[in-house]
Amino acid sequence: MTQMETGSGHGHEHIPEELRGKVPGRHYGTAGTKLLFEDERTRVWLLELEPEDASEWHEHPWDYVFVVDNPGKVRLEYEDGEIEDQDDHLGDVVHRRRGKPHRLVNKGNHPYRNVVIEFIGQRPPQSWPPAETD
Repeated sequence: MTQMETGSGHGHEHIPEELRGKVPGRHYGTAGTKLLFEDERTRVWLLELEPEDASEWHEHPWDYVFVVDNPGKVRLEYEDGEIEDQDDHLGDVVHRRRGKPHRLVNKGNHPYRNVVIEFIGQRPPQSWPPAETD
């Protein structure tokens, strides 16, 4: 097991370059603002967003869970133009299937924070069939 810290807050410059664009042929960013832990089966990110801040555009090649640590109103903006508004509550635990490229925008008046747990135990497929969404 390896534990990694990559800086704090919104500074993506401390996230190792090898964790960016993990999907061949894609140029997307990371799923969080700070990498907390990684081993051969699990990757854990902290995602912190100030009001009106947005995460990097990214996609999850594996299923994942997020746990809301600091609640708020957020908007998922998908690369294809789809929008999904959420009112996340403290302690919410949400499972999602791997999916299409997106970013998360804090639409509230207070900082938003969640912890993203990616299940990386399986290799990404060679080709990318349409993603399943819940």
